[in-house]
This record gives sequence, C-alpha cells and structure tokens, in this order.
Amino acid sequence: NSDFFLCHRYFSYGSSKYFKNEKYLNKTQLINIGCLREKYISEKIGKIKCETKNLLYIPININNFWKPNLQSSQTERFKLQKGICSLLNQQRYFKPYVKVLPRTFYKNFIYNHYNLEVNPIYFELRKFEKLKINSNSLSKAITKIKPKIVICDFFSTPIYELSNSNCEIILFIDELNLPKKDALKSLEQRCFVVTSINEIEKTIKIINSNKIEKKNNQSFFKNFYQGLKPV
Repeated sequence: NSDFFLCHRYFSYGSSKYFKNEKYLNKTQLINIGCLREKYISEKIGKIKCETKNLLYIPININNFWKPNLQSSQTERFKLQKGICSLLNQQRYFKPYVKVLPRTFYKNFIYNHYNLEVNPIYFELRKFEKLKINSNSLSKAITKIKPKIVICDFFSTPIYELSNSNCEIILFIDELNLPKKDALKSLEQRCFVVTSINEIEKTIKIINSNKIEKKNNQSFFKNFYQGLKPV
C-alpha cells in the first residue's frame, strides 16, 4: 500500500468501488487504464478453442517467509497444492498438465533453484506420474494445450489474463484474503469459485457432464483488466 504514497498518479487495471480512496490516496490520483498488454494477450489466447480433454493446473507461488502478506500460511497453501496434484493424478475425465515457471526444468532436471523458493510444490511433482509438466509462458501453454479447464489455487495474475479466454476456470479463493465484493461478484460470473478440494473435484465432474452453462461473462474482464481502446 505504500506504493500509493510514492507517486502523484497511480495507474491501475481497474479498481473496486469499495476501495478506500480516503485511506490510501492522500495526494495520489488513481487512474484505471486496464492492462497495457491485454490486447496482445487477448489476441493470442482469446480465439483459441479450448474444447480438448486437457486440464491445466497453475500453482501460484506462496508467500516469501521474509516478506509475508495477508493470506493463508505457507504451510496451508503448500498442503492445498499437494492436495490438488493428488486429485489430478487420479483424474479420469481429463489429461492433467501442471504449468511451472519458464526456465525451471529441463526435462525432469531442476536447474533454476531460485524459482523454488516460493514454489516448493515443484519438488513434489515427480511423485505424481500422470501430471505432465509444461514450462511455457501462460499464453503459449494455452495455445499449445488448449485446456478445457484451468485451475488456479489463488487469485493472481493468470486469472486476469485468462478472463478473456475460452477456458472454464476453477478458482480457489483464500477466505483470509477475499477480493472486494464487486470484484468477487464478477469473478463468480466468470469462474467456478471454490473453497475446498472436494468442490474442485465436483466442479470437474460438472464441467465434464456438459450439463451446466459455460461461464463466459465478460464483466470481470471489462471492469478489471481490459485495456483502454484507442480513440
């Protein structure tokens, strides 16, 4: 939050109407301009037809021990990630992939240990034989795998980038770090928001059954990520 005090103008993807301007914006102007890379990302993944029997899991990095923020503990996040991997390793409906940070693995060899500091789940991936590791950027991974389902275990940047994709998104929400009410409402219209591994399993089955309407609402994308259109 101290970033707001270091500038006269603060550019944002999009801000919640519940954001406390009077608390954080003393002499700073908050300007919502969307993401400057949005058009490039949307052009790459927005037209990909994600109708395959593939599933992509994106583990989100956990807290630094020396720089914590408000969220569940590192232990709880790590436990959740192992639980999701275990669930996907037994997956019957979809072929599971797990996306790791680029330049971390070469085949099965880990050569970038810096990336492991906040991604200890990478050490565990070899235990899950059915999980296929993908080391591409997010846009390239979507283009290559064309997953029908993407799972994120924390509300982070990939959710913004995938909001204009054709993938079904399962988003695990940390109840200790909930988005603002309007952002959460928009997320629920675009993503299957869950709070337990059991809910993830049930949601995968529901999506596989094709008995539920596709979640493709654009309100989150338009309000919190879409870049400004040229005049």
